[in-house]
Amino acid sequence: MIEKLRKKEDDNGNFKGVVVDSEGDERLSSTPGKEGLMTIKELGMEMRESEDFGTAFTEEISSGSGSGGNNRSPGNGSGGKTVRISEAEANDPRKYRAAKARAEKAGVELEVY
Repeated sequence: MIEKLRKKEDDNGNFKGVVVDSEGDERLSSTPGKEGLMTIKELGMEMRESEDFGTAFTEEISSGSGSGGNNRSPGNGSGGKTVRISEAEANDPRKYRAAKARAEKAGVELEVY
């Protein structure tokens, strides 16, 4: 399913972006426990984790031991670089598998923070 954006005017005359599916129907949020329409941020996160669009997004790769510096950990085979995902993302099996695949493809470790 290819999503796209459309602008929608609210009751106050303001415009906002709305995520729609290939049929033009507004998409509902995919965030567990959240009701309402899907946000543009949610669409971006979903696309980032997809096989079709994931390569278009820059991966969050950090170096060192969390210092944000250029420290490299010798002996771990990854040059000290990691793919990082939040604990909330790691609890989503689809997001965890996608992040793990990115880490394996990059030859780096997966870090859950």
